[in-house]
Amino acid sequence: RGAHLILNAMAGVGQAPAWSQQKYFPDLAGLIEGYGSNAWAVAPHRSVDQATYLLINSHQPLEGRFAWYEVHVGSAEGWNLLGGTFPGGPFPFVGCNPSVGWAHTFAYHQLADVYALEVRGRRYRFGEAWLPFTTRSIRLGVKGLPFALRRTLRSTLWGPAFRVRGRWYAFAQLTYTETRALEQWYRMGKARNFTAFRAALALHALPTFNTVYADEEGHIALFSYVHLPQRDTLLSWSLPVERPTPRHQLQEKVPLTDLPAVVDPPCGYVYNANQTPLQATCPEARWHPPRKLIGLQRFTYNRGERLAELWPRYDGRPFSWEDLRAFKHDRCVATEGSYRRVFAPLFSLDPARYPHLAEPIQALKRWSGCAEPHDTLTALVMLTHVFLSKAMGLSLPEATILGYQPTEKEAVKAVVQATRTLRKHYGTLYPRWDTVLCHGRGGIEVGVGGFWESLEARHWRYDAQTGRLQVTGGDGLYYWVKWGPQGQEVWSIQPYGASHDPT
Repeated sequence: RGAHLILNAMAGVGQAPAWSQQKYFPDLAGLIEGYGSNAWAVAPHRSVDQATYLLINSHQPLEGRFAWYEVHVGSAEGWNLLGGTFPGGPFPFVGCNPSVGWAHTFAYHQLADVYALEVRGRRYRFGEAWLPFTTRSIRLGVKGLPFALRRTLRSTLWGPAFRVRGRWYAFAQLTYTETRALEQWYRMGKARNFTAFRAALALHALPTFNTVYADEEGHIALFSYVHLPQRDTLLSWSLPVERPTPRHQLQEKVPLTDLPAVVDPPCGYVYNANQTPLQATCPEARWHPPRKLIGLQRFTYNRGERLAELWPRYDGRPFSWEDLRAFKHDRCVATEGSYRRVFAPLFSLDPARYPHLAEPIQALKRWSGCAEPHDTLTALVMLTHVFLSKAMGLSLPEATILGYQPTEKEAVKAVVQATRTLRKHYGTLYPRWDTVLCHGRGGIEVGVGGFWESLEARHWRYDAQTGRLQVTGGDGLYYWVKWGPQGQEVWSIQPYGASHDPT
């Protein structure tokens, strides 16, 4: 799992297929935790009430150290910031003050590189030279052990070195010495207009986030100001890099002027749902790279694809508050997108070939593609995905991003298991989705809709004893921010309400 997190947070999911094919890393197919984010902003000329709207909707676990906690920071000198932070955070990392607001989504650019090393004894090859590893010894205190563990750390001119199943690799990124992230968030929260906010972004201290922005003056924007390395376009940057040379060293970041930015597009909206920033607004206003940028994220998947279907439906007319809320709580897969392509083997199973599964196969084919709470086909589809994920070693989002289709054998096995589970625990193939998917705490539960990759995001844990799915992440704390003729309004939505006291 540590390797999975490295690849997810550092190297970038866009390079995952190359990793998963390496015999040294057969477990790297499960590279993503599955969490994502939604964010969008709408300009006043595109809203019915002439207001600016901002959605802040990061999909996080509902419990633990990466669950959002709502805070409101104020000071005598005028600091007034509302938003979400993590335990230990000194102030909000997403949110708004009376004048500006912002959201973050994770950007899956290739932010780091891994190098396959040639090693002889205690030396590694660096061009034509064989250099000694730089080493240092450390002592690690481990809870529960009465003594410290001693380890030797090794590094190269490319970066830290590690050994996996007998082979040495070096890892490089440009964020080792970056310590100004908190300063940038602080300045973003203190900004009172677009100029000041963009000046805060100019610190270029946040390595992995897209930022969606809106303000009281009606400006909207999307920035993907990440730590993308400058890479020599004449070299091969496979993952891992085989036979790396001194020219493969990462030296500098791509400057902000060459990174994705969409400011005040004429169509009046920007959005990101972890898809490529090349598709962050209407087609005519999209950002285009000024030069070849190796490692720039270019893939998209269901939430981004679904939004690309929804926005054009309002061409030529403004959005209402109800329209924007309907976008956020959409529970459907894209009509034509990666989900339909990747899981085509499941939905195209032939009932004549598997007569004992004819009923569930036909039911799968009838599914509308929307995980509504009252729907009676979604439970079969999603429980099939639970077992399909185990068979494939990939979650639904992972398979969708990587384009890995299930085999017919895997699909059939998953349908068999889902069918047995439904008949055992519910006595039918067709229970309402909200009787299977539950959100709750402290003995209080409510049935809900949505799924992992819908805009109304639900991540879950499967309970084999009951056949139920318990929501563990996705839509937690999120915000709607509005600047209109009557001033600012903020709606905050908490996953468990505003108090731990049920009374």
